[in-house]
Amino acid sequence: MNYYQMLENLHVVSNNKDRDDENFWSQEIYSQSDFSDACLDVQLLVGKNICKQVKWEKEQNEE
Repeated sequence: MNYYQMLENLHVVSNNKDRDDENFWSQEIYSQSDFSDACLDVQLLVGKNICKQVKWEKEQNEE
């Protein structure tokens, strides 16, 4: 899975009453599916220098 680090804060507002607004915080790491869930094109965000792709292994805390 691909992971991305935010370089800026990004707030996504949804007009759909069944969906919550979403925040992506600067310096935090998110998966590609996080962006897909928010209906964002991560490649566009990378191209605009809003985030960058990083190598990151998510901690497995599953029991």
